[in-house]
Parts: sequence; structure tokens; C-alpha cells
Amino acid sequence: MNAGVISSRYAKALLMLVNDAGSGAGVYRQICDMLVVMNELPDLKHFVQNLEDLSVDKKCSLLSASLNAPIEPDLDRFIRFVYAKKRMELLCRIFISFVDQYHSQNGIKVGKLHTAVRLEGVCHGLEEKLRERTGAEVHLLENVNPELIGGFVLEIGDYRVDASVEGQFRRLRQVLVEKTDRIV
Repeated sequence: MNAGVISSRYAKALLMLVNDAGSGAGVYRQICDMLVVMNELPDLKHFVQNLEDLSVDKKCSLLSASLNAPIEPDLDRFIRFVYAKKRMELLCRIFISFVDQYHSQNGIKVGKLHTAVRLEGVCHGLEEKLRERTGAEVHLLENVNPELIGGFVLEIGDYRVDASVEGQFRRLRQVLVEKTDRIV
């Protein structure tokens, strides 16, 4: 069976579990934090997903230590279930699928804000404005890209606003090339 299908089914089961228990928001936050930590620390990801001789208790304690907090009981129970079914190598995929399904279920839109320099507090204010306009909860991930020179690029789903200096240069160049081609 396809790893994507398996991950999706496990994620759906976790979503149903946390919906029934009412612990969805806490589990969602912890999973998001775990994904960030596992992305930053590939060795942790390897220990949790691939080392078969490491007990589930040690794996859970590693994840708990990475959060600096105890794991939510429903999430702990789920991780132990995944371990028992010998599917730990799919844990990150399951978590990513869970996050996607949680977003869909709760009407959460996730986007990226690319800026030339880090802007303190702008993301939060922009999230509020977008929430007012769309009626959906919006989470923006900020990405600093010095090549933009100035301005910003906002991406949410298929929607993209390019208000960067680099984008303006690109559009100006395109217009000049088109006009030059017409003259020749």
C-alpha cells in the first residue's frame, strides 16, 4: 500500500480521536512544534522514526523533551499505537497529513509572507486583516529573502501578491522587452 494513503488514514484516525476527546487544539500545536523540531534536528527524526531498538517510552520522552512539555495524552496514546503497528517510519508524514486535515476541517488558511528584512509584528497585523477579509483563520509563515530588495510577496493557496522591488524590476524588464520586440 502507498505510504501517502497509509499516512492519510492514520492522520484521519488521529483527527477523529482528538475531535471526540476535545483535545484537537493542543494536539495540533504539539504536532506543529514537533514537525519544526524534527525538521531542524534530523538526528531526532531519525531516532524517533527509524531506530527499532529504541523503546516507545524513550521515543516519547525524546519528543517530550523536544517540546519542553509533556506530550498530550491523546497524542501519546496515538504514538504508542503507531509504534505497536510498526509504522514509526511514517510518523512525520502522518503528522503532516494531520496538520493538512486539521486545517481543512477548521477552515484555517496557511500562507507565506516573503520580505527582504524581518518585520516585527507585521505578520500578526496582516493575519488579522486577512481574517477580517476572508472570514477564515489565517496563519502566515514569515520568510526573509534579501533578493527581494524591498516590499513583500504574499502567498496563500493559489492567491499571490507580488509587491516586491524585485518583482517590479521583473515586470518592467518584461514590458521593455515586449516594446523592443514590437519595434524591431
